[in-house]
Amino acid sequence: MPGTPAPLSPEVAAEVQRLLRRQRRWFWIAAAGIILTAWAWLCSPLCKTENPTSTVPETRRSPAEIPAPVSAGTWHKVGSWQSRGDKQTEVFLIPGRDWKVVWDYRGGGSVPFFFVNATRMDKLDYIGVANVESADRDSSEIHVGGQFYLTIMTNSRPWSVTVSARY
Repeated sequence: MPGTPAPLSPEVAAEVQRLLRRQRRWFWIAAAGIILTAWAWLCSPLCKTENPTSTVPETRRSPAEIPAPVSAGTWHKVGSWQSRGDKQTEVFLIPGRDWKVVWDYRGGGSVPFFFVNATRMDKLDYIGVANVESADRDSSEIHVGGQFYLTIMTNSRPWSVTVSARY
Protein backbone atom coordinates (compact mmCIF):
# COMPACT_ATOMS: atom_id res chain seq x y z
CA MET A 1 0.00 0.00 0.00
CA PRO A 2 1.51 3.32 -1.02
CA GLY A 3 2.26 5.81 1.77
CA THR A 4 2.41 3.17 4.52
CA PRO A 5 5.77 3.16 6.31
CA ALA A 6 7.64 -0.11 6.60
CA PRO A 7 7.70 -1.63 10.10
CA LEU A 8 10.78 -0.74 12.17
CA SER A 9 13.40 -3.34 12.86
CA PRO A 10 13.81 -4.29 16.56
CA GLU A 11 17.18 -2.48 16.72
CA VAL A 12 15.73 0.75 15.33
CA ALA A 13 12.67 0.51 17.62
CA ALA A 14 14.95 0.02 20.64
CA GLU A 15 17.05 3.04 19.62
CA VAL A 16 13.93 5.18 19.22
CA GLN A 17 12.73 4.13 22.69
CA ARG A 18 16.15 4.92 24.18
CA LEU A 19 16.15 8.39 22.59
CA LEU A 20 12.62 9.09 23.83
CA ARG A 21 13.59 8.11 27.41
CA ARG A 22 16.64 10.36 27.18
CA GLN A 23 14.53 13.24 25.87
CA ARG A 24 12.05 12.80 28.75
CA ARG A 25 14.90 12.80 31.28
CA TRP A 26 16.22 16.15 29.93
CA PHE A 27 12.70 17.55 30.04
CA TRP A 28 12.48 16.81 33.78
CA ILE A 29 15.96 18.20 34.43
CA ALA A 30 15.01 21.41 32.61
CA ALA A 31 11.69 21.56 34.49
CA ALA A 32 13.51 21.21 37.82
CA GLY A 33 15.90 24.01 36.84
CA ILE A 34 13.00 26.27 35.90
CA ILE A 35 11.22 25.50 39.17
CA LEU A 36 14.38 26.24 41.20
CA THR A 37 14.91 29.49 39.30
CA ALA A 38 11.29 30.55 39.82
CA TRP A 39 11.49 29.65 43.52
CA ALA A 40 14.66 31.70 43.98
CA TRP A 41 13.25 34.62 42.01
CA LEU A 42 9.99 34.63 43.95
CA CYS A 43 11.71 34.13 47.28
CA SER A 44 14.37 36.81 46.83
CA PRO A 45 12.07 39.79 47.63
CA LEU A 46 10.68 37.88 50.61
CA CYS A 47 14.05 36.92 52.02
CA LYS A 48 15.36 38.98 54.88
CA THR A 49 18.46 40.78 53.66
CA GLU A 50 20.53 43.31 55.48
CA ASN A 51 20.50 46.50 53.39
CA PRO A 52 21.93 49.58 55.11
CA THR A 53 20.92 51.84 52.21
CA SER A 54 17.21 51.05 52.49
CA THR A 55 14.88 54.04 52.73
CA VAL A 56 12.26 52.05 54.65
CA PRO A 57 12.57 52.67 58.40
CA GLU A 58 13.63 49.60 60.38
CA THR A 59 11.29 49.85 63.36
CA ARG A 60 11.09 46.17 64.25
CA ARG A 61 14.79 45.64 64.98
CA SER A 62 16.58 46.01 68.25
CA PRO A 63 19.53 48.44 68.27
CA ALA A 64 21.97 45.50 68.35
CA GLU A 65 20.61 44.24 65.02
CA ILE A 66 20.79 47.55 63.13
CA PRO A 67 23.71 47.39 60.71
CA ALA A 68 26.59 49.62 61.64
CA PRO A 69 28.12 51.91 59.02
CA VAL A 70 30.93 50.39 57.04
CA SER A 71 33.81 50.21 59.47
CA ALA A 72 37.47 50.80 59.01
CA GLY A 73 39.69 47.77 58.99
CA THR A 74 41.22 45.33 56.60
CA TRP A 75 39.73 42.30 54.89
CA HIS A 76 40.68 38.89 56.32
CA LYS A 77 39.93 35.62 54.54
CA VAL A 78 37.49 33.50 56.57
CA GLY A 79 37.08 30.56 54.20
CA SER A 80 37.22 29.45 50.61
CA TRP A 81 35.46 26.60 48.81
CA GLN A 82 35.33 25.27 45.28
CA SER A 83 33.54 22.36 43.67
CA ARG A 84 31.39 21.27 40.74
CA GLY A 85 28.12 20.56 42.58
CA ASP A 86 25.96 21.45 45.56
CA LYS A 87 27.62 22.11 48.92
CA GLN A 88 26.84 23.20 52.44
CA THR A 89 29.90 24.71 54.12
CA GLU A 90 30.95 24.30 57.71
CA VAL A 91 29.87 26.98 60.18
CA PHE A 92 32.16 30.04 60.25
CA LEU A 93 32.33 33.09 62.54
CA ILE A 94 32.12 36.68 61.36
CA PRO A 95 33.69 38.63 64.25
CA GLY A 96 32.52 42.08 63.15
CA ARG A 97 29.54 43.25 61.11
CA ASP A 98 31.08 43.64 57.66
CA TRP A 99 31.83 40.70 55.41
CA LYS A 100 31.67 39.80 51.77
CA VAL A 101 31.20 36.73 49.61
CA VAL A 102 33.08 36.67 46.31
CA TRP A 103 31.98 34.02 43.83
CA ASP A 104 33.06 32.79 40.43
CA TYR A 105 30.61 30.57 38.53
CA ARG A 106 31.74 29.23 35.19
CA GLY A 107 28.22 28.44 33.93
CA GLY A 108 27.39 26.23 31.01
CA GLY A 109 25.28 23.14 30.61
CA SER A 110 21.72 22.96 29.39
CA VAL A 111 20.17 24.72 32.42
CA PRO A 112 22.81 26.86 34.16
CA PHE A 113 22.02 28.11 37.66
CA PHE A 114 24.02 29.16 40.72
CA PHE A 115 22.48 30.07 44.08
CA VAL A 116 24.27 30.97 47.31
CA ASN A 117 22.43 31.54 50.59
CA ALA A 118 24.05 32.47 53.92
CA THR A 119 22.22 31.05 56.93
CA ARG A 120 22.62 32.74 60.31
CA MET A 121 22.85 30.11 63.05
CA ASP A 122 21.30 32.00 65.97
CA LYS A 123 18.18 33.10 64.08
CA LEU A 124 18.08 30.39 61.39
CA ASP A 125 17.19 32.99 58.80
CA TYR A 126 19.04 33.28 55.55
CA ILE A 127 20.40 35.97 53.30
CA GLY A 128 20.33 35.57 49.53
CA VAL A 129 23.90 36.09 48.36
CA ALA A 130 23.90 35.03 44.69
CA ASN A 131 21.28 34.01 42.15
CA VAL A 132 22.65 33.79 38.61
CA GLU A 133 21.69 31.88 35.48
CA SER A 134 24.88 32.23 33.44
CA ALA A 135 28.62 32.43 33.97
CA ASP A 136 29.33 35.27 36.38
CA ARG A 137 31.90 36.60 38.80
CA ASP A 138 30.76 39.06 41.45
CA SER A 139 30.51 39.73 45.18
CA SER A 140 27.95 40.61 47.84
CA GLU A 141 28.58 42.53 51.03
CA ILE A 142 26.68 41.68 54.20
CA HIS A 143 26.54 43.89 57.27
CA VAL A 144 25.60 41.66 60.19
CA GLY A 145 27.93 39.46 62.21
CA GLY A 146 27.54 36.08 63.84
CA GLN A 147 27.91 32.44 62.94
CA PHE A 148 26.92 31.48 59.40
CA TYR A 149 27.13 28.68 56.88
CA LEU A 150 26.67 28.84 53.12
CA THR A 151 24.39 26.68 51.01
CA ILE A 152 25.51 26.52 47.39
CA MET A 153 23.29 25.00 44.69
CA THR A 154 24.34 24.57 41.08
CA ASN A 155 24.03 22.37 38.01
CA SER A 156 27.37 20.61 38.57
CA ARG A 157 29.44 23.26 36.81
CA PRO A 158 32.72 24.55 38.35
CA TRP A 159 32.47 27.34 40.94
CA SER A 160 34.48 28.95 43.73
CA VAL A 161 33.38 31.03 46.73
CA THR A 162 35.52 33.03 49.16
CA VAL A 163 34.30 34.69 52.37
CA SER A 164 36.23 37.62 53.87
CA ALA A 165 35.48 39.69 56.97
CA ARG A 166 36.54 43.24 57.74
CA TYR A 167 37.92 43.89 61.20
